[in-house]
Amino acid sequence: MVGAALLHTFWPALVGITVVVIGVTTARAVFWSIPTRFLTGAAAAGGFAFINSVGTFGGFAGPLMMGWLKDLTGSFSAGILGMVAMLLISTLLTGSLKYFVKDE
Repeated sequence: MVGAALLHTFWPALVGITVVVIGVTTARAVFWSIPTRFLTGAAAAGGFAFINSVGTFGGFAGPLMMGWLKDLTGSFSAGILGMVAMLLISTLLTGSLKYFVKDE
């Protein structure tokens, strides 16, 4: 994704964004299984509702952030780099769950 933001050429950008979409799509299946690892019953349903709420908020905030950064800088590169930052933060937060959630 960083390459797509910095290279400004079609084919490397397309390949980079395609790889990112494949990674994000494959991570969804694993992400949806997280609440059932440490929540049961109504709490698990609440965990699923929270995931859905975060996804819905992301559907609003992502395009808003992209448009705001494009208006601010005059380039889509800043928006793409902003998305890279959000993906990196979410990856680190998800990876940190192994330190806070104990398996039974």
